[in-house]
Amino acid sequence: MKNRKRMAVLATLVLALVGTAAHAATSGSRFDATDFSNTNGSLTLTTETITFNTDTLSYSIDGGAAVNAGEWATSEAQDAGEGGNASAIDGVSVTLAMFNFNSINIGSGATIVVEGNAGIALGSLGDMTIATNISVDGTNGTSFRGGYGGSGAEGGVRNTSFASTPPGATAGDGGVDAGSTGTDNTRGIGFGAGGDASNDDNGDGAAYGGVGGGDINSNTYGDDQLTLLFGGSGGAGSDGTANKLDSGGGGGGGSIELTAVGTLTLSATLSSNGGLGVISVETGTDCGSGGGSGGGVLISASDIVLTDSALLSADGGDGGSGVGRNGGGGGGGRIAVYAENSLTIDGATIGDAAEITDLDVDPAFNVASGTGGTLKSANGTLFISVVPEPATMSLLALGGIAMLKRRKRA
Repeated sequence: MKNRKRMAVLATLVLALVGTAAHAATSGSRFDATDFSNTNGSLTLTTETITFNTDTLSYSIDGGAAVNAGEWATSEAQDAGEGGNASAIDGVSVTLAMFNFNSINIGSGATIVVEGNAGIALGSLGDMTIATNISVDGTNGTSFRGGYGGSGAEGGVRNTSFASTPPGATAGDGGVDAGSTGTDNTRGIGFGAGGDASNDDNGDGAAYGGVGGGDINSNTYGDDQLTLLFGGSGGAGSDGTANKLDSGGGGGGGSIELTAVGTLTLSATLSSNGGLGVISVETGTDCGSGGGSGGGVLISASDIVLTDSALLSADGGDGGSGVGRNGGGGGGGRIAVYAENSLTIDGATIGDAAEITDLDVDPAFNVASGTGGTLKSANGTLFISVVPEPATMSLLALGGIAMLKRRKRA
C-alpha cells in the first residue's frame, strides 16, 4: 500500500440531478437488492472478522463454518461500443458475488476480508452501515513475478476481449518479467493491460478509467456510469537484456459494490487500488515494471451518508522507479455514486452542481494515476448521480473537472 501526501488531484466528474425519485431496478451493474434472495437475515458485527469468498459464494465469521449465503449477480449484457464495452465483441457482461441481507451494520472494530476471483457486492433490503475498511487492491509486482489482481479485476486479453463473468484465477495479474531472455512476452492480464516490453525496456502501466503510462499508452475501457463494473488490469513486466534484472508488473484493482434499499452510511475506506510496479536493483541499468490500474467502486442507495472518515479509492499503481529507468504508472480506475434521494458528504447535503464541482470537503474520492513512464498515465473518473427532493427538478448534467482531495493512507 502506498503512502502519499494529501494533495489535490484532477478527475473527470459527471453530476446528474434528476427528477422523480423512485427506487431503481437493476440497471447494468447497478444491482437492486430486492432482485436477490433475502434469506440471510441481518448482519451485525462489532469486533468479529468476516471473510467473504467470492468463488464459493460463502462467508465465515472468526474462522467458523462457511455459510453458503451468496449468489451470482450478472449485469445486463452490452454490445460492442455500448455501456463501456470497448471491444468488438457483442454481449459482454460482468458477474459479481452478491451477499444480500435484510440489513447490514458492521462496526469499526470488525474486520472484512475478501477472497476469491470475482468482485464483491454487498446488498441490504434495509439500511447499511459500514465503519470498517473493505479492500480489493491489486498486489505489488516483485522481482520474480507479477502482482495479483484484486477480487474482480479484469481477466481478458489486452485491447481485444473481456473475461469478467466471473474473472478467472489470473485476472488482472501483472505481467511476468522477461527473465533477460528477450522474449517480449511481458504483458499484463486484462483488456487495459500494459503491453509487452521490447528488449532492454521498462514495462508499461495498465489502463482502466485513465490510460496507463509508459512507451505506449494502454487503452481505456468501461464508462463513467459503471454500466459494466469492471475491475482494473495488470501492468507489464520489464524486459532487460543480459546482466539486467527484470521485474513483474503490479496487479489491477478489483471491484466493489454496495447497494441498499434504505440509507447507506459509510465511515471507512473502500479501496480498489492498482499494485505498484517495481525495479529489482536501483542501479540505473535495470528496468522497472508497470503499475496496475485502479479498479471499480460503485455505491447505490436511497440516501447516502459519507462521513468525514469515508474514502472511496481506485488509484493506479506507480511504475517501478530507478535511475532513469522508470516503469509506466497505472491509470486511475472508476468510481460511481448513485443516491436516489439524498447525498450527504461530511455533513453537507449535496444538492446542486456548484457544491459538487467545488468538492472542497471530505471524504476524498481517489482516482489518481500512478507515476512513471515516458508517456504519462491519466487519472480515472468519478460519476455522481443525485435525485434530490423536491422531485420537480429538471435534468441537469454537468461534465467537467473537479478538484478532489486526496487522503494519506497507510
